[in-house]
Amino acid sequence: MAGICNWLVDSTTVKVLATGGAGFIGSNLDRQLMSRKGYQIRVLDEFTYAGNLDDFPRAYWKDRRFEFVRADVRDRSVDSEMSYQARQASGHTNQERE
Repeated sequence: MAGICNWLVDSTTVKVLATGGAGFIGSNLDRQLMSRKGYQIRVLDEFTYAGNLDDFPRAYWKDRRFEFVRADVRDRSVDSEMSYQARQASGHTNQERE
């Protein structure tokens, strides 16, 4: 399940952390936000079952507004700030594994 957290960077840029952002729902959300001005997107996905890098257009990988992190939001080795924001955005534990 995709979760999002956004916060205002300055008056013209909003950063979005999309957990599960490589899955079907998340990648469609990413595409919508990348098509708009004023958004930076960090996608965090572990690729448990639905994630697919082919869902991202090649142009994203060269765009400074897009960042991809392959990680489990529950993994303590993930940057603590990113992990905290992802847990807050998703509002639940990862129910796929329970």
